[in-house]
Amino acid sequence: MEGLQVYHEEYGAAAEVVKTRREEWPALKPYQIRVAIYAAPINPADINMLEGSYLLQPPLPARLGNEAVGVVEDLGDQVEGIYSDDHVIIPFQNKQFWEGLWAEYVVLDYREVLVVPKQISMPQAAMLSVNPLTAYAMLTQFQELNKGEWVVQNLANSGVGRWVIYLAKKLGYKTCNIVRSDASVASLKALGADEVIVYSDHMSQAIKEVAGYARLGLNGVGGNSAKQVAKAIKADGSLVTYGAMGREQMMIGNALLIYRNVSFYGFNRSRWIAQTPREKVCRMYKEIFEMLVADPFTIPVEKTYELGDAPAAVAHAMQSGRQGKILFKMGFF
Repeated sequence: MEGLQVYHEEYGAAAEVVKTRREEWPALKPYQIRVAIYAAPINPADINMLEGSYLLQPPLPARLGNEAVGVVEDLGDQVEGIYSDDHVIIPFQNKQFWEGLWAEYVVLDYREVLVVPKQISMPQAAMLSVNPLTAYAMLTQFQELNKGEWVVQNLANSGVGRWVIYLAKKLGYKTCNIVRSDASVASLKALGADEVIVYSDHMSQAIKEVAGYARLGLNGVGGNSAKQVAKAIKADGSLVTYGAMGREQMMIGNALLIYRNVSFYGFNRSRWIAQTPREKVCRMYKEIFEMLVADPFTIPVEKTYELGDAPAAVAHAMQSGRQGKILFKMGFF
């Protein structure tokens, strides 16, 4: 069987080095499954991989794609607990196990997939591997918050930011959310954001007026935005950095360390999964699935592209001011 896939063989400007090719798929081994990929989003990590700046860099040439959802089409004779027509995600990719999911088909070890409830729509399931677990882990693994406590985050209109709002509400936490413009305020309020603040150079006071001093802050921007969030963290609190969309260094005042003992952590989902027992990771994903089945949550999709239009899709994903994710569709929409 032959299928189309997206790959790169050099690092550089993302939309210029991304390519497509057709490849023959190998016969299944006893413990493998063949998955027809339904949809796959373009994430910042995918852009960083093309540019050569991401933690995870498979040997070149490499197939691309950090997450996707697909349908099981064929199974080896030693596969257990996975069945034909199951909807699956592939959340465990890392330096030792990399497949790349921007493809019409992938052949995988069945132990590297998770079955997704069919009540979750396929386009939304395509975006379940990365952002939901990132948000859930940051909310639960760095501070033991009580119900009613505040979480402060910048980049609140991003995929991770929206998941933080949804999951924090489920956990009983309040969110103070920083956005770049007024255009995002209404949609985040509708999602369940308790407070939304438009960024300013000295916004820490505005944060404290809303949330007081919070025990947990989440940073996906860096630069002054991170500094302002950090200034609103209380003694012995934590600031967790998971992204650097502003591409500016984070400068932290000495007083936050000396007098408040604020802890600063970095979070990368792939690295965290590799260091965390598989049972715990699977349990957290299943908890997310259960919440979604009980109370569906939708991440906006701005546009879908065919795999053959990969350069245009990547260029679109890099544009600021988007109102949703960019997805590849593989002919099953």
